Parts: sequence; structure tokens; C-alpha cells
Amino acid sequence: MDVDERIRRQVARVQNVLGPVASGAKWVDPVLCHITLKFLGYMAEEQLPDVSEGCRRAAARGKPFDLSFHGVGAFPRWRGARVLWMGIGTGEAPLGEMAAAVETAMEPLGFKPENRPFSPHLTLARFKVPPGRDLEEAGRRFEHERFGSVHVAEMRLMRSQLRPSGPSYSVLQAFPLDKNYWPKSVRTG
Repeated sequence: MDVDERIRRQVARVQNVLGPVASGAKWVDPVLCHITLKFLGYMAEEQLPDVSEGCRRAAARGKPFDLSFHGVGAFPRWRGARVLWMGIGTGEAPLGEMAAAVETAMEPLGFKPENRPFSPHLTLARFKVPPGRDLEEAGRRFEHERFGSVHVAEMRLMRSQLRPSGPSYSVLQAFPLDKNYWPKSVRTG
């Protein structure tokens, strides 16, 4: 799921405030921020039609919704942080339903189900070595802040390529979220 320029500006603002106290952070470029419903890993080119059809079926079960961004936190927790994130406010339920639909569609294609609950967020930074207490104190400033919302009307199948300069993403296909968009035979699949 993609975010818009307003949310990307909020991500950059939080990163700028926390940057001086987040030693060792590998910051995510705000332009690349998105919500991952399921990471598929390596996929052979021959699998693309089946994966696309699975995504199409998952999207056909959904309908457009509003998604708000609220709060900043860390995985697994502030002390010992490996990931700094921006959280989800409203819209978490339909987002979770979309993730479950994608999970269900991908399992018969050989993609293993996640072994942990879906935890939607925007990744702001990653840490190889957990940062100190200063980040926790500064980050708590954003714990209850509301950053804005986006209207989610499509799901995207993305290609991720890791490079020494950082990841790059390209959209392989977009699928509208609209139960009424697809023929009945596809909706029931």
C-alpha cells in the first residue's frame, strides 16, 4: 500500500527531529515509504502470472478505505530497537483483512505464511546496533501524534531490488480495491 506526499513529508519531519539522537540509524528514504502486506522474497518470472492473479483476487475482496498514521515506536521495543516505525491509527482492520487475503492467496503458490501477527507500520529507520536512551526520550514526543491519512483504493505488487545504495522499488501491477469491479466469477475465487 502506498502513501502520499503529505505522509512522506511527515516521515521526513520525524526523521529530521530524531536524526541527531539516532546514532547508527539507516534511514528509509521517505519517497520509498510504503506498507508491506506480504514480503514474497525471490520469485521466479514464471510465477508472476499466478501471483498477479492471487493479488487480483485478494484486492477484489476489499473495498477502498481511509488509513491514518498515528504515533512513533520501535520494534521490538524502544530499548533494544532494531526498527523505528510510524504506526497506524484508523484503517488497521481493513488493512489487516487485505494482508490476510494476500496471505491466503499466496500460500497455495508456495509462499509460506508469516509466523507472526501482521503489524502494519511505515519503517522510518533500521539499526544494526540498538541506539541509546536519547532516541527513546526524543521519540516519545511523537508517541501520540497524528500525522494524517490517505485514501487507499488499490493494492500494488512491487518488485524490490537491493543495491549497495539502498533498495529500489518498481510497481509490477496495481489492483483496485472494489468488490464491484471484478466479475462475480473472480470475486468468489
